[in-house]
Amino acid sequence: MINSTLAKDEERLAQKLLQIIVDNNKMFRNRTRLKTATLSRAIPDVLTPKSSRFEDFDVNEIARQLCLYEQSIYNNIHPQELLDLSWSSPQKYKKAPNIMVLIDFFNSLSGWVAHTILEKEKFEDRVKVAKRFVRLACALRKCNNFNGAQEVAAGLNESSVYRLSKTWLKVEGDKKLWAEFEELKRELSPDKSWKLYRANLKRISPPCIPYLGVYLTDLTFIEDGNPNYLVTTEQHTDIINFDKCRKQAVVIANVVLYQQDLYNFTQVPVIYSYFSLGLTYEHDKNVLHQRSRSIEPPEVVKEARRKMEKRKVDQKSVKKK
Repeated sequence: MINSTLAKDEERLAQKLLQIIVDNNKMFRNRTRLKTATLSRAIPDVLTPKSSRFEDFDVNEIARQLCLYEQSIYNNIHPQELLDLSWSSPQKYKKAPNIMVLIDFFNSLSGWVAHTILEKEKFEDRVKVAKRFVRLACALRKCNNFNGAQEVAAGLNESSVYRLSKTWLKVEGDKKLWAEFEELKRELSPDKSWKLYRANLKRISPPCIPYLGVYLTDLTFIEDGNPNYLVTTEQHTDIINFDKCRKQAVVIANVVLYQQDLYNFTQVPVIYSYFSLGLTYEHDKNVLHQRSRSIEPPEVVKEARRKMEKRKVDQKSVKKK
């Protein structure tokens, strides 16, 4: 809707919208100043790995390094990138470069998570790495990195990984870990327009990396459901729809709001670069699915699902007693 090629009246509209965003951001910052001031600024001890292998990285330190890297991308997002659905246009890498970097990293990390689990031939190794990623998702949530937690969860929910019932049956056996992961999944559920996630986001103290996908979805609904101009009873069609502008401004102001507070973690180059320099993984979903069926054939999956259902029934029976 708004770009450098628009007519003068629409350019004024763009300026007005961006001013609304700035005003709203000041208002939000005033509201959260007291809460932000209570955030602990103690710098956590660095957990230096003994090698450059992923298996030797501490899960909590991985989460911190992902926070640093993803925040460096998120904080570069300019309000202009969030206008006119720029991230879905043919020129998306030009109009919304930082949004696209974050989207591409989201897809890269989730794909890498699925690949890393499926490459483990031994059952014990597969369970171990699956648990590792569950812990990572929970650690990212504790750092208020909702975008990162969603990335890892998306990888674990990839169909080729999700069907590994024998693996998940064993992972669920760690009741404390699984309960924490179940709570995380409830919090990140899109049910009722991300109701629980939105509520929790309002309560947390920055620094924080929100799940960008929710904001992009909100802006898409606003763009698709509201005309740029209003039609009056006199049939004038050149009345700017400022209500639409205000709705967009509220969403964009929230994106900007969480760019204000920085994580105080110390960068660990060997871990930071492991993720920032690009992840290697199998992109072909057909290959991944074939791999999944190879390590856990349908009959194995069927038997594991039967055991999972029996466990659920037994747990319900215990609760009733």
